[in-house]
Amino acid sequence: MKIHVLLFWLGSNLYAISTSPVREVLPIAALTAAPGQPPIIRGFLNVRGSAVPVIRLRRLFGFDERDPRRYTPLILVDSGSAMLALEVDALEEVVEHDEAATQPLAAGHSANDCAEGMIAWNGREAILLSFKRLLLAQEMERVRALQGAMQERLNALAAEVQ
Repeated sequence: MKIHVLLFWLGSNLYAISTSPVREVLPIAALTAAPGQPPIIRGFLNVRGSAVPVIRLRRLFGFDERDPRRYTPLILVDSGSAMLALEVDALEEVVEHDEAATQPLAAGHSANDCAEGMIAWNGREAILLSFKRLLLAQEMERVRALQGAMQERLNALAAEVQ
């Protein structure tokens, strides 16, 4: 079966994610920090009235930190139960990929088995990520709790303006 994947960079590493949960790509904007937010969250982005947590993939994967630049891309993804923005270094392109050509990885190869396999692109290998397994269940619960609190704050501010 053919799928479309979005290729992106973190440092010198090339990654891919299925485009099915991707809603849009945005440049980084002003973010609001939540008290007690874990270090994997850079802050919260207001996307059309919704508080969306920005996940630092560099931090999540244990890479050196890098301050975001003016046009640092955020990949907005929807898991069905939560909207997240994934902070990446650069976007490459959307390509069609034959799932049967994915080279599987052994279990335990990546944290939470978020790496589904390797795919080939223009003579390079890209790590195909599973969006649903990027965060541990406990991390996702914490992110959702903070997201709920930030959404309440955003709603209260919007009510004051009206």
